[in-house]
Amino acid sequence: MNQHTLGPWRAEGVVILASCDDTLSEIAVLEARSGSLPDIEQAANARLVAAAPEIYTQLQFCLRLIEDENLDELHGDLAECVRALLAKIEGENT
Repeated sequence: MNQHTLGPWRAEGVVILASCDDTLSEIAVLEARSGSLPDIEQAANARLVAAAPEIYTQLQFCLRLIEDENLDELHGDLAECVRALLAKIEGENT
């Protein structure tokens, strides 16, 4: 089980916020070293990170669907890709 901060998360500029129990908490600030990335790219990176909990949940759903419906034969490559991503997220494949 992954031990990340529960979501939903959202990005405001380069700040990642988590909304838990009607309270917003700053959980990360993504800023590149001075001048190394344009502001627009830093904000895009923050949006990608803020989507991580939802992406994780959807990957778990996809894998369950493939496994529950015995679709490994048809979608084996996809299942392996999803398993590898989940392992990386869960720290099993560092």
